[in-house]
This record gives sequence, C-alpha cells and structure tokens, in this order.
Amino acid sequence: MKWSPFAVIAGAALLSVAPAIAAPIQPPAPPSNSSYSSSPHVFMVAGSTQTEIPVGMAQQFLANQSRGILFMPTNVTTRMGYFLAQAPAIVSPSTPAFEVNIAGVSWADPAHIVPVIIRLQSTKGHEHVIGTQTTNTAVFTSVSTVDPITDDRVSAKADLIGKWRFRITPSQSLEPGEYAIAVRDPDVKAWSGKTGDPANTPPPMQQMFQMYAWPFVVKSGQQ
Repeated sequence: MKWSPFAVIAGAALLSVAPAIAAPIQPPAPPSNSSYSSSPHVFMVAGSTQTEIPVGMAQQFLANQSRGILFMPTNVTTRMGYFLAQAPAIVSPSTPAFEVNIAGVSWADPAHIVPVIIRLQSTKGHEHVIGTQTTNTAVFTSVSTVDPITDDRVSAKADLIGKWRFRITPSQSLEPGEYAIAVRDPDVKAWSGKTGDPANTPPPMQQMFQMYAWPFVVKSGQQ
C-alpha cells in the first residue's frame, strides 16, 4: 500500500505533537497552604507502645505507553508508576498492628475510608513502588480518564475503633520485604477531564491522596 506525501507528512506531524496532546491529566497535588495539607497519622502498635510512621509522597515514572493507530492515533493509554524516594526506615515485626488516625483531616470521611497494607515492588529501575495508575486519553478531544491506583494489597482486617481511628492487622504473618500503609476509598471512581478546561469537575479528594504512603520493612528473622 502506497502513502501519499501529504499523508506521510500529516502522520509524522501528528506523531510529533501527540505526546503533548495526549499528556495524561494527573490529579493535582494538594496545595500546601490549605487544609488538604493535613494527612492521617499512622502508628505501629506493640502493646502499649506506639511508633509513628513518617508519611511519604510518591514520585512518578512512565511505566509504559501505547497508541491506538501508528500514523493517526485516536487514543493513548499511559500507565504511570509511583515510587517512594526513600527506603522504609521503620522496622516492623512480621505480625504487626497499626493504628490510623484521621482526626482533623478535612477530606477524610470515615464512611469512605479504608486503610490497607500494600506490598512495595521494584520495577523499571525503581524501588519502593507503591502501585500504578492508568490514563486513557482521546487525542482529538484531549479528554483523559484517570483510573484509581492499582496496588499489591496484603490481606488484612481493618476495624473502626473510634470515630476517627482504625486498627489494621494483616491476616497472616508478613514475609520479609517492604510494605506500606495506604488510605483508600473503596468507592472512588475513575476521574475524567478535558485538558485546560476550567469547567472540569475536581477529582475526588481521596483520588488526590492515593500517592501518600506510610512505609515500613519486615526483615528476615524479625518476630
């Protein structure tokens, strides 16, 4: 099949601008000067002793990207990975218990919050990966749909032990490795928006806080 010079030039031109057109819409980071800057407090519990785990804000990297059609792409699927820059500093026993306190966190609705334990991964040269997020972009309309983060969750039991407090424990002993506590909304949906459109509905606040994590490590022989 022959391509006309116009078609080849047009296709090349579209490919040259497609990455800019199809740049995924990412939920904005919480403004540092607003009440969004408040975050939950997470503690490792051992008897009457509680050790607070510092919060980490994940950074992103391009996991992979695919386009529908080579010369005239109509949509682009982008998968971003999120990783913590620092290795976990808190060492946990293999059968830990954690308390998550969301008192004073304006965006946290106890009816739509579930603390989870996630296993951190290593991929594409990045360590401490908390999960991935997929964005589907329609090139010609510049509309993107951002899915909730997909993570590797550990089976655990989360109990509401107070108005703003949760206790979470793994269902079985944790194998040596890196983990983190994260706060999720089981009802959070994919978020869509048009690039640069001020009429976009803001993403759910829980969607914005998916990249926060409280990391810890279980070492070999740790009881």
